[in-house]
Amino acid sequence: MILNGSSTNSQSHEVLIVSPLFEASSFAMYFAFEYHVDGKDDEHLELQGWTEASGWTLLWNRSNRHLGWTHPIVWVPRFTRAFRFVGHFGRSVVGFDSFSIVSAINDTDALSCDFEKDFCDWSMGGDFAWTGPSEGYAHVDTSDHAAAPGVVGMRKEFVLVSPMFPERPSTQSWRYLSFAYEMSSGNVFSLELQSWSSSLSFWLTIWGLKGQQGVGWHNAKVRIPENAGCLRFVGVTDGNEWGGGFGAILMSISNLFSFEVPAREFATISVGSAHACLLYHDSGELRCFGYNDMGQLGQGHRSSIGNEPGEIASLLPVDLGENMSAKQITAGGYHTCALLQDDSVKCFGWGVRGQLGSGWFTPVGDSSGDMGASLRPIDLGDGMLATQVAAGRMHTCVLLQNHAVKCFGENEHGELGQGHRQNIGWFVGQMGANLPSIDLGDGMWAKQIAPGDKFTCVLLQDNSVKCFGLNSAGHLGQGSFEGQNRSIGDEVGEMGSNLPAVDLGIGVLATQIATGGHACALLQDNSVKCFGSNYFGQLGQGHTLDIGDHPGELGANLPPIDLGTGMRAKQIAVGALHTCVLLQDSSVKCFGYGAYGQLGKGNTQNIGDEPGEMGDNLPAIDFGEGEGSLAVSIAAGGHNTCVLFQDDSMKCFGLNSEGEAGMGHDRMIGDDSCEMSSLAPVQLAPLTPRQIDELRLSEGALRGRVEVLHAGVWGTICDDRWSDANAQVLCRELGMAGGVALERFGGGTGPILMDGVNCQGGEIGLAQCGFRGWMVHDCHHGEDAGVECQLDAWTQLSGLSESTGRQGHSAVWDSFSSSMLIFAGQAPNRFVTYNDFWQYDWPKRSWFQLASGPTARTGHSAVLDSESRSMLVFGGEYLEQHLDELWMYSLEMDSWNLLASGSLEGRSMHSAVWDQKKRAMIIFAGQGASLLGDLWRYGLNASTWVELIPQGPFPPARSDHAAVWDETSYSMFILGGWGGSLEFLNDLWIYRWEADIWMQLSPYTSGPTTRRGHVAVWDPVSKSILLHAGAATFEATSNSSETSSHGATSYYSSELWNYSTLSNVWTQMALDSVSGTPSGRMDHAAVWDPTSRGMLVLGGFNVSYLFDLWRYVALPTNAIHTAECDQGQICTVEMREFVPETFRGTYRVCWCRPDPAAQVACGRLSFAGRPVTNSLPSRNIFQQHSLCSLPSRFLLSWRRIA
Repeated sequence: MILNGSSTNSQSHEVLIVSPLFEASSFAMYFAFEYHVDGKDDEHLELQGWTEASGWTLLWNRSNRHLGWTHPIVWVPRFTRAFRFVGHFGRSVVGFDSFSIVSAINDTDALSCDFEKDFCDWSMGGDFAWTGPSEGYAHVDTSDHAAAPGVVGMRKEFVLVSPMFPERPSTQSWRYLSFAYEMSSGNVFSLELQSWSSSLSFWLTIWGLKGQQGVGWHNAKVRIPENAGCLRFVGVTDGNEWGGGFGAILMSISNLFSFEVPAREFATISVGSAHACLLYHDSGELRCFGYNDMGQLGQGHRSSIGNEPGEIASLLPVDLGENMSAKQITAGGYHTCALLQDDSVKCFGWGVRGQLGSGWFTPVGDSSGDMGASLRPIDLGDGMLATQVAAGRMHTCVLLQNHAVKCFGENEHGELGQGHRQNIGWFVGQMGANLPSIDLGDGMWAKQIAPGDKFTCVLLQDNSVKCFGLNSAGHLGQGSFEGQNRSIGDEVGEMGSNLPAVDLGIGVLATQIATGGHACALLQDNSVKCFGSNYFGQLGQGHTLDIGDHPGELGANLPPIDLGTGMRAKQIAVGALHTCVLLQDSSVKCFGYGAYGQLGKGNTQNIGDEPGEMGDNLPAIDFGEGEGSLAVSIAAGGHNTCVLFQDDSMKCFGLNSEGEAGMGHDRMIGDDSCEMSSLAPVQLAPLTPRQIDELRLSEGALRGRVEVLHAGVWGTICDDRWSDANAQVLCRELGMAGGVALERFGGGTGPILMDGVNCQGGEIGLAQCGFRGWMVHDCHHGEDAGVECQLDAWTQLSGLSESTGRQGHSAVWDSFSSSMLIFAGQAPNRFVTYNDFWQYDWPKRSWFQLASGPTARTGHSAVLDSESRSMLVFGGEYLEQHLDELWMYSLEMDSWNLLASGSLEGRSMHSAVWDQKKRAMIIFAGQGASLLGDLWRYGLNASTWVELIPQGPFPPARSDHAAVWDETSYSMFILGGWGGSLEFLNDLWIYRWEADIWMQLSPYTSGPTTRRGHVAVWDPVSKSILLHAGAATFEATSNSSETSSHGATSYYSSELWNYSTLSNVWTQMALDSVSGTPSGRMDHAAVWDPTSRGMLVLGGFNVSYLFDLWRYVALPTNAIHTAECDQGQICTVEMREFVPETFRGTYRVCWCRPDPAAQVACGRLSFAGRPVTNSLPSRNIFQQHSLCSLPSRFLLSWRRIA
């Protein structure tokens, strides 16, 4: 409620309001309040404090009329016990609101409060309530506030005020406040965070939300403005929901935490006449796009970039020279300049007026060989180094480390400030010591430079502004110069002390200047004044009259631009004919010429050229919601605008004929309604770490806080934008399968090294993921990111393109290059059979196409000979013809050769394994003219096919089955398949090469149901078979949810099974894969990577032809060691040959009994020392096992278990 005080006697001082007595404090405090005056008489207002020792004394006074609400915070001496307001106002009325006592602290760290005990040093002002230690938050519930007569419908503010804290600039570090909030129930209300500083003496909204924000708590993080000295939360309602009942408002705040971070920017944007540039500060990488007729993009050609799809994402950084990187950029009319890390300056693009400072007038950057080491730094004079470079339309200025300014380029109107009109920088001998610095006046030096279109402005050390050059429309803010609006700086005697500063008002100082076709100044009170050309309303005054071209138009006669109620500016940007302002709440408003959509209003109307278009009538640009709608910096150029957002994205709009908006087309952006809220960011290549020294998890191998080693220092990662895709990449990099992100894991120490990590999911590791730069963040250790990784789980990788989805292809694994090789396959519904050849490079996580193979085919087999690094491909089907050719592809030679043809019946959907010791390919069964069950062997050394006819019973004929090879026991295992006549199989057979015998295995546990089109791989460490997917029957319970395909009795399985050859047991795997699982499928391909113990699965068919790539990582296990012994003899081995260095421990040992029963015996051996020889124990546990079928030898195997 507002209290009103008035005075009927315009000359007397009357007591307006007196506080009750309160308890005296031995500490200094602050008193915060709000007031405004309604009337036209001069007023005088005093705040007085009362102490027992001194009575009433003056604490604060304010004279002269102020518009709107003013928000003083006044220092209160110790032992003060009461306040009163005294003043005179004539016929004016003064209103007061929001009284609160504010404590003082020495550092922003004391702003933190969890509300577990009390309000800490925050002042609730009787509005917010404390829930107590059991819940720990401050809240407003309007059902607790009974509605008073006549109050319903009035605006009400609920205020929670911070203690005062030191006001200081943010040159070395930035201050933040993070907090949790809840806004539920009710509709017409808002919650804001506001800041106050003594220099402004009013509250600025720096964060705010309106209306219900959903159920539960949300987190926010807000940067505290520079020189702020106090914060407050303000909950606002119109009063209609007081007194409980339906629609009562609940607003809650908790977990206040203040912290500081290093003052490091992520990126800078700059916009020229028709091109834009982005600089990543951490790496110094510079990328430019748009118009490029003069090489201003620095790519060594003249083709525009950004008007065709895919150009932006593949855009390379500008080559500034070996080990050269930029730390500041500026885009001019048709040229670009960069301040490098060694404080030198390089420019490229159009140099016809000397604006490149190269001593030559031809373009640079439009031909190959122009950039890199060939691009020389500008000669600024011996020992002269730069701190800023700024480009105008046709000239360039450099601010030197001694605060002097040098400009070069076009000088038609004296914009170089040299007292003449000769261009500088286009001939040899004009630069360096021959170019004097600009005379800014006795004792005057520059803090910032801003060259525009044919004129230049400079911000001086006393925060005054001087401008020179073209003055036809008041560009220089002089009103007139010697009675005329003529140029300044083109004749002798016009610079130095003879050039007056721009009149911004008595005592009014500037903090930033921006120029283009006109000039704007950001003032110390965060208001904005603009002057110069105003034909389209770009000065924001509601008319089209130029300002600054006649006397009396500046100073107090030029009001600040009306940006809206309570709105102040953080940054200004000026284009050719429009102006944009970044407001303190991170919103953006633009005005002036709008024909190309550069104002972002969804139309082409001009704004600011008529009364009533500014202030609250000009809404902020609608960028959508979330971090991608909150701006951190802006840039304006010719007829377009670019904005950098809190999520590190960049969006550009306006004229786009040459791709200057970076959207892959040449259509205008921002001229159609609803276009802005859905505008996509510019897809530039992200900044990446490039190299991470080491990664670890704080709580072990699978779970914990993510910690990074960089430059010899361990640190943490902030969880901003931390995602499951990040977790999957990280877990794979640590040798595991997928994982899930754990936000706010917290608890770290040391520096926060990474923030904004953004992986797509297919990267090799975090070093290939986007991030903000090393130690560029806005986080505290409570936001440390964590992960929970998995083994026995799947994770998805980048597969082939959708158009190349297939089934019936082959896959082999090349250990030398850690690559999967994919050959041929088909997509019958698309009438495509392939003969293409692909390599998936696992270390690079990338696909490469190799030389196409022989005749297109599907259902063929492939194996790899690691000795020659050659892939052997046999059989397959093409156009209903079964092929009988055996081909070999050499990875070393990248060539195909036909090895054999016509030796055996052609077939498809058969199986093949490779015996590396004997360099032989063994194939079994398949579909030829009929269903086959034969067994063949091709010896690479003998170059012949030999049919094998094993003893005893043999597997029935089949196709579409799977097979693996165990090189330890010289055995081939086959599983399931298609037995003809709608018969699905699930039998398991082993072919023993040395015994030349088939044996059917009978696992102790039930396993996969009957199926066909499945894949299988062999894990030599665990001596296990992994079987995946296939078209399966419903004979057993399945976790598959895929649609049935083979009538009502079959489905596409997604199951993964493990068969242990040592325990003779089936076990279903990957039952809880947090990163997802491959969909059910058949006729896909799989390989096993023995180094990482991972299975890669590609493609296949269910209801469509698949192109996805998945990886399964097995559980860890101790290696199983084996030895061969003569049958009938006790097996004695030198254990040091097989077990680790340290023998202490318990091993599970299995061996074949030397008797006709062909049995396996298992037991335990424990070692306390280093024995030379150990024989098998006499007590045995027997079980039937096929491993003992060797005719003259048997196997001994062991694995450490304790």
